[in-house]
Amino acid sequence: MAKPNYVIAETAVKDLLSNLINKDKLGDKRNLKHVLDLLATLPEHSISALLSIILIKEEHVPIKLGDTVKHQPSPYSSIYDKDIMIDKGLMDNQGYIYGTVIADGSWNNNDEFNPYYNTMKVNFFVWEDNDVRNKEDSIKTFDLTIIDPSELPEFNTQQIALEFLDSIVEEENDVPKDDTLSI
Repeated sequence: MAKPNYVIAETAVKDLLSNLINKDKLGDKRNLKHVLDLLATLPEHSISALLSIILIKEEHVPIKLGDTVKHQPSPYSSIYDKDIMIDKGLMDNQGYIYGTVIADGSWNNNDEFNPYYNTMKVNFFVWEDNDVRNKEDSIKTFDLTIIDPSELPEFNTQQIALEFLDSIVEEENDVPKDDTLSI
């Protein structure tokens, strides 16, 4: 099931932020209203990221382009066949799949990567057409967990290699044999 996405009223956001800003450290306390109004002009995804980072109880490590990540898709998703994905080692027993961040989810054309954008484009490893392939998906940034590439499962490499070799042997057996000797 997808993680819930809560909507908070702008006044509640301003109230929350006003409690976090030390009014005594402002050059003039009357500027608090302007600081809050300025923060409210940020795009929704930026405000959402800001509040998430403020409220989480652990250090937030921003995602970087090329990071290896894991994600737990909805169990109702028809994109990932859970049984096959687990059999092939592409999904763990907790339902996590693995991939690489290829871009933020914005339509930005200037090639700047925004680690705080609401969504990330990820190439996930999936089993398709009897092979491990990449499948691009757009995922909420805070639903991704950065992992060390060494934590990637081996994708049943030996099993995949055996299946590949079996297919080569089958192809060779299907080739008609010529009894004549060519020199």
